[in-house]
Amino acid sequence: MNWLDRTLYAAGAVAVAYAGVSSLMARGLMRSARLRSEETPATVGLPYEAVRFPSHDGQITLSGWLIPPPGCTDMNDALAQRWIALAHGFGSHSADPAAGLLGLARDLHDSNFGVLLFDFRSSGHSEGSKNSAGFYERFDLLGALDYLADRGVERERIGILGHSMGAAVALMVCSAPGNAAAVVADSAFADLWLMIKRAQSGVGKALIVANPGMGAMARMLFGVDINEVSPARSLAMSESPVLIIHGEEDRVVPVDHARLLAKAAGSMSGEIEESDGKLWIVPGAGHLEAYRTAPREYVGRVTAFFDSHLTAGIRSGGVAR
Repeated sequence: MNWLDRTLYAAGAVAVAYAGVSSLMARGLMRSARLRSEETPATVGLPYEAVRFPSHDGQITLSGWLIPPPGCTDMNDALAQRWIALAHGFGSHSADPAAGLLGLARDLHDSNFGVLLFDFRSSGHSEGSKNSAGFYERFDLLGALDYLADRGVERERIGILGHSMGAAVALMVCSAPGNAAAVVADSAFADLWLMIKRAQSGVGKALIVANPGMGAMARMLFGVDINEVSPARSLAMSESPVLIIHGEEDRVVPVDHARLLAKAAGSMSGEIEESDGKLWIVPGAGHLEAYRTAPREYVGRVTAFFDSHLTAGIRSGGVAR
């Protein structure tokens, strides 16, 4: 074997290894263990209707729970009220105990909101075999909003409270007008590439060289464009009302992501500071711990925000909410 043959062989081996590593990295990004919970809204004393509906792309059937507001005697009455869609984080489910989602649903219900909890694709009891770190999950949240609208809830009466990946998805979905009236984003990341690069610190730093290949493989194998998973970029083009919540001690999604999101939101609506009520950094709280760290203040801030931005519903008998 002459020097040219050896050079070509070595180059080919490097290319194959690079493609292999890139493929493995892309597959790792699209996969998490499926978690299910035997708990339901009845666990916290709430009435509910188990529902199933399609993702907006029509490829997946999603599972959820519809919790009517208090005092509604039938579903027609309930659907005339204000509703909150709760969106869970990556690799979790609609009853996520880490974020306290069932307790939060109970508190929102007690504050006169209807609540839709649902599982993203490949999570909980929904269909699917692959996650996508927020790319395809956008269609799942759109499917949840479509479901409420198809049942008769006006979009102006729908808010979204997202957690971690669910918060990132909510910010992207609501950059387009008309999908929902307002978003609360709890523990959202600002950009998926920033999260990937952060995970490649220390020993994993050598993997940074494979990032272009991972991006290409994600598109080739899964149809996922990592560049599109950027809540900060979506927020910079959005006029939707947003409340950003983040734990000061978050070690999964550093609090700098919340400040980047606030800065992106400020590019449309004037500079956002923590003092203006649109950014709340919770002292002592880690990832998804804001509600459990300061439950009364959390519920108070969230419900006041939605009270300001969701059109009031009218109950039977003409009593305004």
